[in-house]
Amino acid sequence: MTTKKKMPSKKKPTRRNTKSKKRLAIFIDGNNFRHGLKAFIKDDHLHWPTFLSELERDYRVIKTTYYIGKVTHPQFEKEIVSAQGKLIRNMKRANIDTWLGYFNEKKSEKGVDVQIALDIAIGAAEDEYDVGLLISGDGDLIHSIDIAKKYNKRLLLGYIAGVKGNSYRISYVLKAKANATIALNDQVTAAHKKWRELAEKAGIELPGKKKKKKSTKATKESATKTTKSTKTTKSTTEKIALKTSAITEKKRVPRKKSQTKHKGKATQKEQDILIFSDGACRGNPGDAGCGALITDKNGKIIKKLRKYIGKTTNNQAEYKAIILGLEEADKMKTRSITCYLDSMLVVNQVTGKWKVKKLELQPFVDSIRSFVAKHPMTTFHHIPREKNKHADQLANEAIDQKSK
Repeated sequence: MTTKKKMPSKKKPTRRNTKSKKRLAIFIDGNNFRHGLKAFIKDDHLHWPTFLSELERDYRVIKTTYYIGKVTHPQFEKEIVSAQGKLIRNMKRANIDTWLGYFNEKKSEKGVDVQIALDIAIGAAEDEYDVGLLISGDGDLIHSIDIAKKYNKRLLLGYIAGVKGNSYRISYVLKAKANATIALNDQVTAAHKKWRELAEKAGIELPGKKKKKKSTKATKESATKTTKSTKTTKSTTEKIALKTSAITEKKRVPRKKSQTKHKGKATQKEQDILIFSDGACRGNPGDAGCGALITDKNGKIIKKLRKYIGKTTNNQAEYKAIILGLEEADKMKTRSITCYLDSMLVVNQVTGKWKVKKLELQPFVDSIRSFVAKHPMTTFHHIPREKNKHADQLANEAIDQKSK
Protein backbone atom coordinates (compact mmCIF):
# COMPACT_ATOMS: atom_id res chain seq x y z
CA MET A 1 0.00 0.00 0.00
CA THR A 2 1.36 3.36 -1.03
CA THR A 3 0.44 6.18 1.27
CA LYS A 4 -0.05 9.62 -0.24
CA LYS A 5 1.90 12.35 1.40
CA LYS A 6 -0.16 15.22 2.60
CA MET A 7 0.82 18.48 1.00
CA PRO A 8 1.40 21.33 3.42
CA SER A 9 -1.64 23.60 3.39
CA LYS A 10 -1.07 27.16 2.28
CA LYS A 11 -1.93 29.70 4.91
CA LYS A 12 -4.53 32.17 3.77
CA PRO A 13 -3.51 35.82 4.10
CA THR A 14 -5.04 37.38 7.18
CA ARG A 15 -7.37 40.27 6.51
CA ARG A 16 -8.20 43.08 8.82
CA ASN A 17 -11.68 42.61 10.15
CA THR A 18 -13.11 46.10 9.76
CA LYS A 19 -16.45 45.04 11.22
CA SER A 20 -14.82 44.33 14.60
CA LYS A 21 -13.53 47.90 14.74
CA LYS A 22 -15.62 50.40 16.61
CA ARG A 23 -17.67 52.89 14.55
CA LEU A 24 -16.21 56.39 14.63
CA ALA A 25 -18.09 59.61 13.85
CA ILE A 26 -15.96 62.73 13.44
CA PHE A 27 -17.30 66.22 14.17
CA ILE A 28 -14.95 69.02 13.00
CA ASP A 29 -15.48 72.61 14.12
CA GLY A 30 -14.02 74.10 10.93
CA ASN A 31 -13.26 77.63 12.12
CA ASN A 32 -11.60 76.46 15.34
CA PHE A 33 -9.58 73.75 13.57
CA ARG A 34 -8.48 76.19 10.84
CA HIS A 35 -7.01 78.60 13.42
CA GLY A 36 -5.06 75.69 14.93
CA LEU A 37 -3.73 74.64 11.52
CA LYS A 38 -2.57 78.16 10.68
CA ALA A 39 -0.71 78.41 13.97
CA PHE A 40 0.85 74.93 13.63
CA ILE A 41 1.72 74.53 9.90
CA LYS A 42 1.43 78.22 8.90
CA ASP A 43 -1.41 77.48 6.43
CA ASP A 44 -4.62 75.43 6.37
CA HIS A 45 -3.96 73.05 3.47
CA LEU A 46 -4.47 69.33 4.15
CA HIS A 47 -4.87 66.23 2.01
CA TRP A 48 -8.08 65.11 3.69
CA PRO A 49 -8.05 61.43 2.56
CA THR A 50 -4.61 61.06 4.22
CA PHE A 51 -5.89 62.77 7.38
CA LEU A 52 -8.81 60.33 7.62
CA SER A 53 -6.70 57.27 6.79
CA GLU A 54 -4.46 58.13 9.73
CA LEU A 55 -7.51 57.99 12.01
CA GLU A 56 -8.88 54.79 10.43
CA ARG A 57 -6.05 52.68 11.83
CA ASP A 58 -7.85 52.15 15.11
CA TYR A 59 -11.48 52.82 14.12
CA ARG A 60 -13.95 52.40 11.27
CA VAL A 61 -14.91 55.92 10.22
CA ILE A 62 -18.61 55.92 9.30
CA LYS A 63 -19.21 59.66 8.96
CA THR A 64 -17.17 62.86 8.99
CA THR A 65 -18.83 66.28 9.11
CA TYR A 66 -17.09 69.62 8.70
CA TYR A 67 -19.05 72.55 10.20
CA ILE A 68 -18.36 76.10 9.06
CA GLY A 69 -20.17 79.41 8.55
CA LYS A 70 -21.07 80.15 4.94
CA VAL A 71 -19.29 83.21 3.53
CA THR A 72 -21.14 85.31 0.96
CA HIS A 73 -20.33 88.35 -1.17
CA PRO A 74 -20.42 91.36 -0.52
CA GLN A 75 -20.10 90.64 3.21
CA PHE A 76 -16.81 88.88 2.46
CA GLU A 77 -14.31 89.35 -0.36
CA LYS A 78 -14.72 87.25 -3.51
CA GLU A 79 -11.36 85.54 -2.89
CA ILE A 80 -12.58 84.24 0.49
CA VAL A 81 -15.88 83.03 -1.04
CA SER A 82 -14.09 81.16 -3.86
CA ALA A 83 -11.59 79.66 -1.36
CA GLN A 84 -14.45 78.27 0.72
CA GLY A 85 -16.09 76.84 -2.41
CA LYS A 86 -12.83 75.07 -3.26
CA LEU A 87 -12.60 73.70 0.30
CA ILE A 88 -16.16 72.29 0.11
CA ARG A 89 -15.39 70.61 -3.24
CA ASN A 90 -12.27 69.00 -1.73
CA MET A 91 -14.38 67.78 1.20
CA LYS A 92 -16.84 66.12 -1.20
CA ARG A 93 -14.01 64.29 -2.95
CA ALA A 94 -12.87 62.94 0.43
CA ASN A 95 -16.48 61.88 1.33
CA ILE A 96 -16.69 64.52 4.06
CA ASP A 97 -20.08 66.15 4.64
CA THR A 98 -20.17 69.92 5.10
CA TRP A 99 -22.74 71.74 7.21
CA LEU A 100 -22.95 75.50 6.61
CA GLY A 101 -23.96 78.01 9.25
CA TYR A 102 -24.02 81.78 8.68
CA PHE A 103 -22.30 85.01 9.72
CA ASN A 104 -24.13 87.92 11.33
CA GLU A 105 -23.52 91.62 10.61
CA LYS A 106 -20.51 91.66 12.97
CA LYS A 107 -19.01 88.73 10.99
CA SER A 108 -19.37 86.33 13.92
CA GLU A 109 -20.14 82.73 13.07
CA LYS A 110 -23.59 81.50 14.11
CA GLY A 111 -25.43 78.16 14.13
CA VAL A 112 -22.36 75.90 13.99
CA ASP A 113 -22.00 75.05 17.70
CA VAL A 114 -25.72 74.32 18.02
CA GLN A 115 -25.64 71.94 15.04
CA ILE A 116 -22.55 70.08 16.32
CA ALA A 117 -24.21 69.62 19.72
CA LEU A 118 -27.41 68.34 18.06
CA ASP A 119 -25.56 65.88 15.81
CA ILE A 120 -23.54 64.48 18.74
CA ALA A 121 -26.65 64.06 20.92
CA ILE A 122 -29.01 62.69 18.23
CA GLY A 123 -26.31 60.39 16.80
CA ALA A 124 -25.74 58.92 20.27
CA ALA A 125 -29.49 58.48 20.93
CA GLU A 126 -30.03 56.77 17.55
CA ASP A 127 -26.91 54.55 17.95
CA GLU A 128 -25.20 55.92 14.83
CA TYR A 129 -21.69 55.57 16.29
CA ASP A 130 -19.73 53.89 19.11
CA VAL A 131 -17.02 56.54 19.46
CA GLY A 132 -17.29 60.23 18.62
CA LEU A 133 -14.24 62.36 17.84
CA LEU A 134 -14.90 66.04 18.46
CA ILE A 135 -12.30 68.35 16.93
CA SER A 136 -13.11 71.62 18.66
CA GLY A 137 -12.19 73.68 21.68
CA ASP A 138 -15.57 75.29 22.34
CA GLY A 139 -16.82 74.96 25.91
CA ASP A 140 -20.46 75.29 24.75
CA LEU A 141 -20.33 71.63 23.62
CA ILE A 142 -19.93 70.25 27.16
CA HIS A 143 -23.61 69.29 27.55
CA SER A 144 -23.63 67.30 24.29
CA ILE A 145 -20.77 65.15 25.65
CA ASP A 146 -22.83 64.46 28.80
CA ILE A 147 -25.78 63.33 26.65
CA ALA A 148 -23.55 61.02 24.57
CA LYS A 149 -22.17 59.45 27.74
CA LYS A 150 -25.70 58.68 28.94
CA TYR A 151 -26.08 56.47 25.86
CA ASN A 152 -22.75 54.72 26.68
CA LYS A 153 -20.82 56.43 23.90
CA ARG A 154 -17.17 57.39 24.17
CA LEU A 155 -16.35 60.99 23.26
CA LEU A 156 -12.76 61.82 22.31
CA LEU A 157 -11.48 65.37 22.02
CA GLY A 158 -9.07 66.01 19.16
CA TYR A 159 -6.83 69.08 19.19
CA ILE A 160 -3.44 70.35 17.98
CA ALA A 161 -0.98 70.33 20.87
CA GLY A 162 1.58 73.03 21.57
CA VAL A 163 -0.31 75.83 19.79
CA LYS A 164 -0.46 79.15 21.61
CA GLY A 165 -2.56 82.18 20.78
CA ASN A 166 -5.94 83.80 21.39
CA SER A 167 -7.41 82.52 18.11
CA TYR A 168 -6.99 78.84 19.11
CA ARG A 169 -7.97 77.82 22.61
CA ILE A 170 -9.18 74.53 24.07
CA SER A 171 -11.65 74.66 26.96
CA TYR A 172 -10.22 72.99 30.08
CA VAL A 173 -13.72 71.84 31.09
CA LEU A 174 -14.20 70.26 27.65
CA LYS A 175 -10.93 68.36 28.11
CA ALA A 176 -12.07 67.14 31.51
CA LYS A 177 -15.50 66.02 30.23
CA ALA A 178 -14.13 64.01 27.27
CA ASN A 179 -13.27 60.32 27.82
CA ALA A 180 -9.83 60.92 26.32
CA THR A 181 -7.87 63.55 24.38
CA ILE A 182 -5.97 62.97 21.12
CA ALA A 183 -3.18 65.23 19.88
CA LEU A 184 -3.64 65.36 16.09
CA ASN A 185 -0.17 66.77 15.31
CA ASP A 186 1.09 63.58 13.59
CA GLN A 187 -2.06 63.20 11.48
CA VAL A 188 -1.94 66.86 10.46
CA THR A 189 1.76 66.78 9.49
CA ALA A 190 1.27 63.61 7.42
CA ALA A 191 -1.76 65.09 5.61
CA HIS A 192 0.01 68.41 5.04
CA LYS A 193 3.13 66.67 3.71
CA LYS A 194 0.99 64.70 1.25
CA TRP A 195 -0.74 67.89 0.08
CA ARG A 196 2.62 69.60 -0.54
CA GLU A 197 3.86 66.59 -2.54
CA LEU A 198 0.77 66.63 -4.77
CA ALA A 199 0.93 70.42 -5.12
CA GLU A 200 4.57 70.29 -6.23
CA LYS A 201 3.73 67.65 -8.85
CA ALA A 202 0.87 69.82 -10.13
CA GLY A 203 3.19 72.86 -10.32
CA ILE A 204 1.28 74.89 -7.70
CA GLU A 205 3.28 77.62 -5.94
CA LEU A 206 3.51 76.53 -2.32
CA PRO A 207 2.96 79.01 0.54
CA GLY A 208 6.03 79.73 2.64
CA LYS A 209 8.49 78.43 0.04
CA LYS A 210 11.40 80.83 -0.50
CA LYS A 211 11.98 82.00 -4.05
CA LYS A 212 15.45 81.77 -5.61
CA LYS A 213 17.50 84.92 -5.21
CA LYS A 214 18.67 86.73 -8.32
CA SER A 215 22.37 87.20 -9.01
CA THR A 216 24.12 90.25 -7.51
CA LYS A 217 24.74 91.82 -10.95
CA ALA A 218 21.07 91.61 -11.86
CA THR A 219 20.01 93.12 -8.54
CA LYS A 220 22.44 96.04 -8.91
CA GLU A 221 21.19 96.77 -12.43
CA SER A 222 17.56 96.66 -11.28
CA ALA A 223 18.40 98.97 -8.35
CA THR A 224 19.95 101.60 -10.65
CA LYS A 225 16.94 101.42 -12.98
CA THR A 226 14.50 101.93 -10.09
CA THR A 227 16.40 104.98 -8.74
CA LYS A 228 16.28 106.61 -12.19
CA SER A 229 12.57 105.89 -12.58
CA THR A 230 11.75 107.22 -9.09
CA LYS A 231 13.50 110.54 -9.87
CA THR A 232 11.45 111.01 -13.07
CA THR A 233 8.18 110.02 -11.38
CA LYS A 234 8.80 112.46 -8.49
CA SER A 235 9.23 115.40 -10.87
CA THR A 236 6.09 114.53 -12.87
CA THR A 237 3.97 113.95 -9.76
CA GLU A 238 5.03 117.31 -8.30
CA LYS A 239 3.92 119.09 -11.49
CA ILE A 240 0.55 117.27 -11.53
CA ALA A 241 -0.01 118.03 -7.83
CA LEU A 242 0.53 121.79 -8.40
CA LYS A 243 -1.94 121.85 -11.31
CA THR A 244 -4.65 119.85 -9.47
CA SER A 245 -4.38 121.99 -6.30
CA ALA A 246 -4.91 125.15 -8.38
CA ILE A 247 -7.98 123.66 -10.09
CA THR A 248 -9.54 122.38 -6.87
CA GLU A 249 -9.16 125.77 -5.12
CA LYS A 250 -11.24 127.37 -7.89
CA LYS A 251 -13.92 124.67 -7.94
CA ARG A 252 -14.46 124.34 -4.18
CA VAL A 253 -18.13 124.98 -3.41
CA PRO A 254 -19.66 124.67 0.08
CA ARG A 255 -22.00 121.65 0.24
CA LYS A 256 -25.64 122.42 0.96
CA LYS A 257 -27.46 120.70 3.79
CA SER A 258 -29.91 119.06 1.36
CA GLN A 259 -27.01 117.38 -0.48
CA THR A 260 -25.78 115.47 2.59
CA LYS A 261 -26.94 111.88 2.60
CA HIS A 262 -28.54 110.51 5.75
CA LYS A 263 -26.84 107.27 6.58
CA GLY A 264 -28.65 104.36 8.23
CA LYS A 265 -32.13 104.86 6.74
CA ALA A 266 -32.17 101.41 5.13
CA THR A 267 -30.78 99.71 8.24
CA GLN A 268 -33.47 101.29 10.46
CA LYS A 269 -36.23 99.60 8.44
CA GLU A 270 -34.55 96.20 8.54
CA GLN A 271 -36.07 93.97 11.19
CA ASP A 272 -35.95 90.50 12.69
CA ILE A 273 -39.11 88.57 11.78
CA LEU A 274 -40.66 85.26 12.83
CA ILE A 275 -42.72 83.05 10.50
CA PHE A 276 -45.17 80.49 11.89
CA SER A 277 -46.47 78.26 9.08
CA ASP A 278 -48.75 75.22 8.82
CA GLY A 279 -50.54 73.18 6.19
CA ALA A 280 -54.00 71.66 6.63
CA CYS A 281 -55.26 68.70 4.59
CA ARG A 282 -58.69 67.07 4.85
CA GLY A 283 -57.83 63.64 3.58
CA ASN A 284 -54.39 62.59 2.37
CA PRO A 285 -54.56 63.60 -0.44
CA GLY A 286 -57.52 65.93 -0.05
CA ASP A 287 -58.65 69.56 0.03
CA ALA A 288 -55.74 71.52 1.45
CA GLY A 289 -54.88 75.01 2.58
CA CYS A 290 -51.78 76.71 3.91
CA GLY A 291 -51.36 79.47 6.45
CA ALA A 292 -48.50 81.67 7.63
CA LEU A 293 -48.31 84.21 10.43
CA ILE A 294 -45.49 86.79 10.28
CA THR A 295 -44.60 88.69 13.46
CA ASP A 296 -41.71 90.82 14.68
CA LYS A 297 -39.37 89.59 17.42
CA ASN A 298 -41.69 91.06 20.11
CA GLY A 299 -44.69 89.08 18.82
CA LYS A 300 -46.46 91.96 17.07
CA ILE A 301 -48.40 90.63 14.05
CA ILE A 302 -47.12 92.00 10.72
CA LYS A 303 -49.06 89.84 8.25
CA LYS A 304 -51.60 87.00 8.19
CA LEU A 305 -51.49 84.79 5.09
CA ARG A 306 -53.90 82.05 3.99
CA LYS A 307 -54.27 80.25 0.69
CA TYR A 308 -56.37 77.40 -0.72
CA ILE A 309 -54.10 75.06 -2.74
CA GLY A 310 -56.59 72.46 -4.03
CA LYS A 311 -56.20 68.70 -3.58
CA THR A 312 -52.76 67.67 -2.41
CA THR A 313 -50.92 65.66 0.25
CA ASN A 314 -50.24 66.76 3.81
CA ASN A 315 -46.46 67.08 3.30
CA GLN A 316 -46.90 69.21 0.17
CA ALA A 317 -49.28 71.48 2.10
CA GLU A 318 -46.64 71.92 4.83
CA TYR A 319 -44.02 72.88 2.25
CA LYS A 320 -46.34 75.29 0.42
CA ALA A 321 -47.17 76.97 3.74
CA ILE A 322 -43.58 77.84 4.59
CA ILE A 323 -42.93 78.94 0.98
CA LEU A 324 -45.98 81.24 1.26
CA GLY A 325 -44.40 82.91 4.30
CA LEU A 326 -40.93 83.13 2.73
CA GLU A 327 -42.29 84.71 -0.47
CA GLU A 328 -43.90 87.45 1.63
CA ALA A 329 -40.69 87.88 3.67
CA ASP A 330 -38.77 88.35 0.41
CA LYS A 331 -40.79 91.52 -0.25
CA MET A 332 -39.86 92.96 3.16
CA LYS A 333 -36.56 94.44 4.36
CA THR A 334 -35.44 91.82 6.85
CA ARG A 335 -32.27 91.26 8.83
CA SER A 336 -33.03 87.75 10.08
CA ILE A 337 -35.88 85.30 9.43
CA THR A 338 -36.72 82.62 12.00
CA CYS A 339 -39.19 79.97 10.79
CA TYR A 340 -41.25 77.80 13.15
CA LEU A 341 -43.04 74.68 11.86
CA ASP A 342 -44.73 71.70 13.50
CA SER A 343 -43.60 69.40 10.64
CA MET A 344 -40.46 67.52 11.67
CA LEU A 345 -40.10 66.24 8.10
CA VAL A 346 -39.92 69.70 6.50
CA VAL A 347 -37.45 71.08 9.08
CA ASN A 348 -35.06 68.12 8.84
CA GLN A 349 -35.19 67.88 5.03
CA VAL A 350 -34.61 71.61 4.51
CA THR A 351 -31.67 71.67 6.95
CA GLY A 352 -30.19 68.57 5.26
CA LYS A 353 -30.50 66.27 8.26
CA TRP A 354 -32.92 63.92 6.48
CA LYS A 355 -32.78 62.79 2.86
CA VAL A 356 -35.62 63.70 0.46
CA LYS A 357 -36.97 60.29 -0.51
CA LYS A 358 -40.08 61.41 -2.44
CA LEU A 359 -39.24 63.10 -5.74
CA GLU A 360 -42.33 65.34 -5.68
CA LEU A 361 -40.95 67.11 -2.56
CA GLN A 362 -37.51 67.89 -4.04
CA PRO A 363 -38.61 71.07 -5.93
CA PHE A 364 -39.95 72.54 -2.66
CA VAL A 365 -36.65 71.81 -0.87
CA ASP A 366 -34.64 73.35 -3.74
CA SER A 367 -36.72 76.56 -3.77
CA ILE A 368 -36.34 76.99 0.02
CA ARG A 369 -32.59 76.40 -0.15
CA SER A 370 -32.24 78.96 -2.96
CA PHE A 371 -34.11 81.44 -0.73
CA VAL A 372 -31.68 80.70 2.14
CA ALA A 373 -28.75 81.33 -0.24
CA LYS A 374 -30.11 84.86 -0.84
CA HIS A 375 -31.03 85.35 2.84
CA PRO A 376 -28.32 83.47 4.81
CA MET A 377 -29.72 84.56 8.19
CA THR A 378 -32.77 82.27 7.77
CA THR A 379 -33.22 79.42 10.28
CA PHE A 380 -35.81 76.66 10.71
CA HIS A 381 -37.04 75.24 14.00
CA HIS A 382 -39.53 72.54 14.98
CA ILE A 383 -42.24 73.38 17.53
CA PRO A 384 -45.17 71.34 18.92
CA ARG A 385 -48.65 71.80 17.37
CA GLU A 386 -49.94 73.54 20.50
CA LYS A 387 -47.60 76.46 19.83
CA ASN A 388 -48.61 76.70 16.17
CA LYS A 389 -52.38 77.15 16.55
CA HIS A 390 -52.57 80.51 14.75
CA ALA A 391 -50.98 79.18 11.56
CA ASP A 392 -53.17 76.05 11.70
CA GLN A 393 -56.29 78.24 12.04
CA LEU A 394 -55.27 80.28 8.96
CA ALA A 395 -54.75 77.11 6.92
CA ASN A 396 -58.20 75.75 7.89
CA GLU A 397 -59.82 79.10 7.19
CA ALA A 398 -58.46 78.92 3.62
CA ILE A 399 -60.22 75.56 3.08
CA ASP A 400 -63.47 76.78 4.72
CA GLN A 401 -63.62 79.92 2.56
CA LYS A 402 -63.20 77.87 -0.63
CA SER A 403 -65.89 75.33 0.35
CA LYS A 404 -68.54 78.05 0.98
